[in-house]
Formats: sequence, C-alpha cells, structure tokens
Amino acid sequence: MTPGIEKGFAQQVAETAYAIGRIGGIERRELLYLYFAAQLHELGKVALDRELISTSPGELSHDDQALYRQYPLLGGLALEGVDYLSDVARFIATHQENWNGSGSPHQLKAHEIPMGGRIVRVARDYVLMINGLERVAPHARPRHAMTEMHSQVGGLYDSEVLVWLERFVERRQRDEGTEDERLTVARQLMPGMVVSRDFYTSHGVLMLARNHVLTERNVDHLVDLQQIEKGEISVWVQV
Repeated sequence: MTPGIEKGFAQQVAETAYAIGRIGGIERRELLYLYFAAQLHELGKVALDRELISTSPGELSHDDQALYRQYPLLGGLALEGVDYLSDVARFIATHQENWNGSGSPHQLKAHEIPMGGRIVRVARDYVLMINGLERVAPHARPRHAMTEMHSQVGGLYDSEVLVWLERFVERRQRDEGTEDERLTVARQLMPGMVVSRDFYTSHGVLMLARNHVLTERNVDHLVDLQQIEKGEISVWVQV
C-alpha cells in the first residue's frame, strides 16, 4: 500500500468494488467473490521483504520494481489451491493488469482480464486517489479522481467499469449533498444551466466539460441519448 494512506484501505476498496459490481449487474455469488478479492488484493505482499513494500514503488530499483509487480500473482497463488476461492484468486492475480496490455504480471489486455480483476483495479486506484488528495477539499476529491481516471480510459481502465464507478460516486454525493451543485435528470435540464462536472457517455466519451453552458441543442442531445441508452441520464449543474 502507498505510504501515508489511512488505515482501513482494504475495506474501502472492498466496499467500493462491491458497489461498482452491484451497479454493473454482477450476480450475487460473483459479488461476494469480488468483495473478498478486494479485501485480500494485497495478500501477496506478505511474501515480500518488509522494506520493499514500505517503500514507494517509484523509489525502488528496477529489479525491486519487477519483484514488487509480482505481488498480485503471489496473492493469487496463495489461494489457488482452494477450490471455492478459485475466482477470488483470479481476481487478485489480475488486479494490476491494464486494459491496453501494459500491466502485470502477465500483460493481459481488454477482455482477457477477468471482470473482477478490472473492478478491483478501478476501486483500488479510486480509493488511493481520493485518500491522496490532501490539498483538495473533501467534497471535490471524487471529481478530481474521476477526471484523472477518465484520462486513462483505454490505457489502464475499462470504460464500462469507470461508468459504473461514476454512477456510484454520483449516488454517494447525491446522498451527501453539496451546496453549490445538484444532479439533474435530462428532462429537467434547461438552456443556460452551467455544467459543474465533466459528463461522460456510457462509452467513456466526454460529452460536456465542466463549466460548459448548456444550449438547447445540448439538452435535446441528452434527451435523445437517454432514449438510446434506455436509462435515466443525469448531469451535475451549478445552482
């Protein structure tokens, strides 16, 4: 784990991964495997030298970085022999693979990576980001994290999983509430409203940038998109 991240990191990752999976329609049994994998995703680090895992990866030598990148595989191997934990082992072993094939330990890409591994990766990185943004106001951290993660769609992350994460973040912030913005469904949007957060389509494409002033054409496009995607679309706007 990155030095300085607060205690309870694995629990935060597990809860986030579970929520993402629920939004994505993952079946209940797979959700449980996903939750356990997220809880145990750093299990392989127990096989590594304490000094190695307490040092920031960016400060390690080339050889030590190569060794460190094996921790997902080591964690998966630790559970591989337990039949009922085989999916948990697979998710742990693949949670550091990248969508474009540049990850580790096996350079899997796209749909070669199990969905559970893709979800744990997104949940882990999101939790790391929001906990590492000490200089950003707490209510703004999710927005900063999502902007950064969307810039890595197609590289590190599966765009579909990021959409599920976005919906989770929106629901949580809607429950918590903010004073300067509100989440507004497409049919209630009006020209002149100012977008307060970047809006992405379900394919991870940026459609409306933060601070964009909505036009009548924008509103019509959003209503049309809602019909195409067969689901309610909401946009954060300033109040």
